[in-house]
Amino acid sequence: MTGLLETTIIVTVYELVFAATARRQYEQLNPRLKKQVDRGLERIAANPRRGKALGGNLKGIWSERVATFRILYRIFDERIEVLVLVIEHHKSVYGGH
Repeated sequence: MTGLLETTIIVTVYELVFAATARRQYEQLNPRLKKQVDRGLERIAANPRRGKALGGNLKGIWSERVATFRILYRIFDERIEVLVLVIEHHKSVYGGH
C-alpha cells in the first residue's frame, strides 16, 4: 500500500516510589481524598513535569495540586522514577502561607 504512514508512539510512565512519610500520609487519607490523590499520582507518573517546579530551598522538588492538598516529589529521569516525598495540606507544606 502506498501513501500510508506508520507512526510509533512511545509512552514512558515513571515508577512512583514513596518515602516513608508520604506512605504514612497516604494511608491516613480518607477514602474520598485518597481517590483524588490517586488521580494526581497517575498524572505525575504519566508526566511528572506537569506539576509546578519549586524554587528557593525547595529547588529540585515539584508540586502537584490535589484539592487543598499538595503532593511534593522529586524526579529521577535516569531511573524513570518519581520519589513522592509528602502528601499534605497546602498550609502545612508551605509553612502556613
